[in-house]
Amino acid sequence: MRALLLDLDDTLLLNSVDAFLPRYFCALSAAFADIVPPECFLDTLRKATMTTIANTDPTRTNADVFWDAWEALLPELRAHREEIQQRIERFYREVFPTLRGDTRPVEGGRELVAWAQENGLAVVIATNPIFPMAAIRERLRWANLDDFDFDLVTSYENMHFTKPQPHYYREIANRLGIAPEEALMAGNHVSNDLIPAHAVGMRTFLVDVAPLQDAPFTPDGEGDLHALREWLAQQMEGARR
Repeated sequence: MRALLLDLDDTLLLNSVDAFLPRYFCALSAAFADIVPPECFLDTLRKATMTTIANTDPTRTNADVFWDAWEALLPELRAHREEIQQRIERFYREVFPTLRGDTRPVEGGRELVAWAQENGLAVVIATNPIFPMAAIRERLRWANLDDFDFDLVTSYENMHFTKPQPHYYREIANRLGIAPEEALMAGNHVSNDLIPAHAVGMRTFLVDVAPLQDAPFTPDGEGDLHALREWLAQQMEGARR
């Protein structure tokens, strides 16, 4: 075992989608209300995100795909791309931190990351890269993990695929310079985190603090973050024998 991939939301950070997304969408659409009606903005955001998720072109980052789709849907804003990008940056710098709500770190997260790094594992924050890095760094702060030096934090700027594409997990392994079989993916969402990781040869662990078991699948391990740490220790000890 050479690498540990960790999902973020509801794996390291308890973050109810039902509570968080309405706050997020409302605040983000309000930042553009003077140039795009909120209903149109949210529909465009949804369609551009779905286009990004469906992309399998390895030459285009998720950010490239998203913004190309955005401009195709709202061509009248193409000339204002620089202003829109500046608004996006300001939103994530000034507004997004206020959306924390009742999110909270999952117990055992800091101990797990510290233990994994001390034991020579590359640690990746393998959150779905449909958000810019600024948003992911802020959510890492909410999870009390922003002071760790991770080997990779996936974002829409630095990745070419998203979950649930198996290509996403293969790209991470390639970035680390390892075979997928040398990595473990741990997350709470079966169809996003575990099935596609398993498809490329990674081992899998279902973090059951807030599990989303939306498809039949048997992971290699299951439990909370303390159980994940113990499971990893056993696997590494067994490999040394």
